[in-house]
Amino acid sequence: MSGGWIKLHRALLDHPIFTCSTPEQIKILLTILMMVNHKPNRWVFEGEKYDVKAGEMITSLDSIHKKCGKGISIKNIRTALKKFENLDFLANKSAKTGRLISIINWEAYQVGWQTGGNEDGKQVADDWQTGGKQVASNKEGKNDKNEKNVRNKYTDSFESFWKQYPKKKEKTKAFAAFKVLRPDQELLNTMMSALSKQKESNDWKKEGGKYIVYPERWIKNHRWEDEVSQSSEPETVWDKNKAAGMAFLAEQNK
Repeated sequence: MSGGWIKLHRALLDHPIFTCSTPEQIKILLTILMMVNHKPNRWVFEGEKYDVKAGEMITSLDSIHKKCGKGISIKNIRTALKKFENLDFLANKSAKTGRLISIINWEAYQVGWQTGGNEDGKQVADDWQTGGKQVASNKEGKNDKNEKNVRNKYTDSFESFWKQYPKKKEKTKAFAAFKVLRPDQELLNTMMSALSKQKESNDWKKEGGKYIVYPERWIKNHRWEDEVSQSSEPETVWDKNKAAGMAFLAEQNK
């Protein structure tokens, strides 16, 4: 992919993805930013047609390796992708037919370019120093559209899922996994139905929900396919006392 340009916000300089990365990882970071699609496209992924959005690409480790040039190994790229994923910068899904990489919040900090904005940075990018939350420009009247994009960071279908999920932890990571999954309405209904059943299971209720997995992991591991255990209801105090009394009488009658 040649021609065109991308935006880099100065907040990048203070973010761990820059300050805690090696020179090799920074080179990989910039390469990926320049490789992703700048407009929607269609590709084949996992044997099906896939609508690749702006900020996404279907690629391979070998392709990234070739684009990076000298001084970068496949191992460097694997390590970098894992780090970038942990820092909520991108979502990364591997399959036999390729690797889907999605830059999280690409639309928010590239919106000025997509709408013909200037290169002087009128669109303020992610405020990465505050956990990836978006901030809009303080110029009134000119940035209403950008502010709307920031507020609408999450899709309606994801918000429906998030509202029902009992353990509301690491929302950005969960949304990244949700975007990679791209559930249609039928799958979303299946997920929500399974979620309703699992919420009522003893496994999810015991110890105040201690054993409920994080939503990102629930999505990535297709946990809606789990069978809900039909374990009995927890014993009441009366049941415990009754059982203890019967055990005592049995001991006395020996």
